[in-house]
Amino acid sequence: MGLLSQGSPLNWEETKKYADHIRKHGIIQFLNIYNKVEYMLMEWDDKDEKVRLVLRTAEVLEALQEQGEKINPNHPTLWRPEYGSYMIEGHQGSHNETLATVTAFPRLGCPGFTRPEHAPTPVEKGVSKSLFFPDQAINVHPRFSTLTRNIRHRRGEKVVINVPIFKDKCTPSPFVEKFPEDDGEAARAALPDHIYMDAMGFGMGNCCLQVTFQACSIDEARYLYDQLTTFCPIVMALSAASPFYRGYVSDIDCRWGVISASVDDRTEEERGLKNIQSTNWQSMRFKPPPPNSEIGWRVEFRPMEVQLTDFENAAYVVFVVLLTRVILSYKLDFLIPLSKEGVFQGLIPILNCYLENMEVDVDTRCTILNYLKLIKKRASGELMTMAKWMREFVANHPQYKQDSVITDKINYDLMRKCDRIAKGEEQCPELFGNPLNKVK
Repeated sequence: MGLLSQGSPLNWEETKKYADHIRKHGIIQFLNIYNKVEYMLMEWDDKDEKVRLVLRTAEVLEALQEQGEKINPNHPTLWRPEYGSYMIEGHQGSHNETLATVTAFPRLGCPGFTRPEHAPTPVEKGVSKSLFFPDQAINVHPRFSTLTRNIRHRRGEKVVINVPIFKDKCTPSPFVEKFPEDDGEAARAALPDHIYMDAMGFGMGNCCLQVTFQACSIDEARYLYDQLTTFCPIVMALSAASPFYRGYVSDIDCRWGVISASVDDRTEEERGLKNIQSTNWQSMRFKPPPPNSEIGWRVEFRPMEVQLTDFENAAYVVFVVLLTRVILSYKLDFLIPLSKEGVFQGLIPILNCYLENMEVDVDTRCTILNYLKLIKKRASGELMTMAKWMREFVANHPQYKQDSVITDKINYDLMRKCDRIAKGEEQCPELFGNPLNKVK
């Protein structure tokens, strides 16, 4: 999320007064100056076989910072708040809590999905007015609640997120929900055969994997930005990890469209136009140097879904890092159409060619080969994406009734298995294959 300074955010009506000033001075600032992993804090209820999101990252964050950067300003790890009060950008708490790198919590927005449990506030005094997402699940930093409220006020109504539901054998057709607390807005906004969501938290409450690259100049940063943009949809598909929303099996595998809709502040008359830049960054972010700093121009690669294990997350980051190295070293141009006649040898062979020309020790080379092997096999379909694996787990669960519903029990078993895999307590060759051994 970046720098979050304490202060008093302005509401939408107050913000509008300064809109022109901000635009003009933003341009002036741009002309003058110009590895994130996100976690969810979960709690296991082994007695009732439920898993909930724990709304206490403020105290966890404070403890992490006390042990890290506040003791050592040059500490290599920095911890920052994120949108959800169950999210942290980046230790484990009590014995029944765990930090999990899961892109989308399957039952986000379902009754009782948080600990402590809170009811939504679907009235005007509520921050999001959501029928499903309680305001207490929003981080306590005033920026987040203000942004949520201002998007709703500028838009003139709640955000509308409609995700197509996966039609299984016993899924109602048409799939139409009724919302008891609805004042009529949800009934108008919800589409048949879609999972309806109505709050910023359904998008910004998901986790992702982002990587930032330092460039030697603004020209190099612009070159990397342009070249990496073409790979954003490819790497997003390779890292797909979010097939479930609000307790249902959806017909999508990635969170990007959900995020986009969750922060759509366009008024009714503006919705025929595309947003160039708004409340959320695009799949690539061009980052100017911060003031009073030696940090230079950077670009951020943003579309990746976060993976279960450090191994997977490292593999995707290293893949993109190597991609930037070969783009710069070989002056590659991926903006032009590539030949379909077998002339283009493929990305992995190009990366291997680059590595062969570098002085890389055996251990490092073996580690990188394992990373590239994972990417290659997921691209070929030999290994499952996280989304595919999660779908198969649910489809084969004894409690699944082929009705597209993720029950508490299914969710508990899925998250338990994810946790065991992430901690290395259980192998999952369908996701990782069999990594190579390091041989000297």
